[in-house]
Amino acid sequence: MGLRLLIVDDDESYWELIRHAFARSEKLASCMVDRDASGSEFLSRLESGAVTHDLVLLDQRMPEKTGTEVLAEVSRKRLAPTLSICLMSSSRQEELVKEAMRQGARFCFAKPDSLSDLLNKFEQIVGFYEDVAQLG
Repeated sequence: MGLRLLIVDDDESYWELIRHAFARSEKLASCMVDRDASGSEFLSRLESGAVTHDLVLLDQRMPEKTGTEVLAEVSRKRLAPTLSICLMSSSRQEELVKEAMRQGARFCFAKPDSLSDLLNKFEQIVGFYEDVAQLG
């Protein structure tokens, strides 16, 4: 089985774009992709032990809690010290990246807005995680 990926994003149309990208890519076909529609949903599932994914891609701009607020809560409660959580944002502000990294994000990246850019970005991310897994 491939990488187990969880997308935490409230934007339904972006989720559909992600699903479409994964369906079109041979490299991404082996991945299992799920979605939580809010930071609160993700935190609740994380606290209950229902998150069994390898990688979480967390959107910054969500209505209830921002991605950095979710990261801060995960860090403060020590909910998942070995889970790789990455922040994606339409903003490229240096201070946001620094804050996300302080709160425990493994990396941050600009949220792609076209299907081809999204496909390229996710193929890079999945390729990186598969390479790391092979190193053991």
